[in-house]
Amino acid sequence: VCQFFAVSIFFEDKIYISYRGTDLTLRAWKEDLNMCFMPLIPSQTYAQEYLKEVLLLEKDKGFYCGGHSKGGNLAIYAVLKNEKSINERLIKSYSFDGPGFVDNKIIEYIDCWPYKDKIAKLMPKNALVGVLLNTTIKPIIVDAKGRGALQHDPFNWKVDDNGKFKIAFHRVRKSFINEYVISQWIASMNLEDKQLLINLLFDSFKNLNISILKLKKEWWSTIRKVIKQYRLLPKKDKKRFKKIAGKLLSLNRDANFGIIKK
Repeated sequence: VCQFFAVSIFFEDKIYISYRGTDLTLRAWKEDLNMCFMPLIPSQTYAQEYLKEVLLLEKDKGFYCGGHSKGGNLAIYAVLKNEKSINERLIKSYSFDGPGFVDNKIIEYIDCWPYKDKIAKLMPKNALVGVLLNTTIKPIIVDAKGRGALQHDPFNWKVDDNGKFKIAFHRVRKSFINEYVISQWIASMNLEDKQLLINLLFDSFKNLNISILKLKKEWWSTIRKVIKQYRLLPKKDKKRFKKIAGKLLSLNRDANFGIIKK
């Protein structure tokens, strides 16, 4: 399962390589969720190969690399995995509210990577996606409008009169709560639990190219298909799913009502 798109913009003395985030197909969303347990997804491999091929076209130019959401993850992964000669030409790699990595080897590698100062991660003050999975990159917090997940949309990020992002002093409390709940929930599941959850959601639909907007519009039909798929599960898998769902509810309850360390 893969969804990948990138575009390169050639300037007179530099190149900007941009990776697209998640589109509105189920195929793309399934690949996103696969990042929770797969150390390598197809898009990351394509991102590295694409970067290398583009830079072969202009061997003397410096380059920027960037992307929003999953695209931000790809922008960081692509430069991490390329040769020293290529990364010496790197000016900056930007992750705009992109998730981290599930592979601890990548996290450890970032810490000792000689070009670590060339990576910048930006996220809104009520970040949800940017706090997912693991990373040691200290983020720049951007002031943003909108509530909850709406701040993931970069068009809601505030810009000063000088054209730069308006910086916030810190993330809001809700962002920390979401980070705690999601990270603890993912940590509570083993590989089989994660695969069960993802397969339940996506095996309900035969065509992974279905648009998320279509499913949202036909929300009652969508729920019925998921319920139908759930009823087809073996008894032991139903029991596991209830345990997984119950854990998420209990974590969310405890976090929102203050039953966690400050």
